[in-house]
Amino acid sequence: MYCSHCGKQIDDGVSFCPECGAKVGAPADRPQQDAPRVYCKNCGKEVSPDAALCPNCGAKIEPQNKKPINALGIAGFVLSLISLWGGSVFVVPIVGLILSAIGVAQREKYSSNGFATAGLVISIVTLVFWALMVALIVTGVVTGFFDAFFDAVYPSGAAAF
Repeated sequence: MYCSHCGKQIDDGVSFCPECGAKVGAPADRPQQDAPRVYCKNCGKEVSPDAALCPNCGAKIEPQNKKPINALGIAGFVLSLISLWGGSVFVVPIVGLILSAIGVAQREKYSSNGFATAGLVISIVTLVFWALMVALIVTGVVTGFFDAFFDAVYPSGAAAF
């Protein structure tokens, strides 16, 4: 049977089209055997898991397979963005890296996983950047120390050799 309003194929005997909600006929009382059971919160009758509207009363059906948001992945992403602007040289990117890694590891259970992946990448890039900056600073300090030492030992700039 097809809905006279939207033209979508619908089950025989339903009262409302599950796609557009138009009234089409008497309610169907037979449950589907192969799909998970979904019930209308308004009338309590079993509906198709793919239905957007209850074919019995026309109420909107909320999706049953909604995953919670990946909060750890989002927190890792935010911390990795903060670390780009020099927030606590190694602490913030490491915490962002840990939270993002946990978020990526748990991606099957949550939605919004792109934030976790982006946070992981940004944290790694930031850690590498800050490691290079610290290495350059330490190298400059050590070089400056040796320059000052040799200037003190050899004040005229002449080498002992």
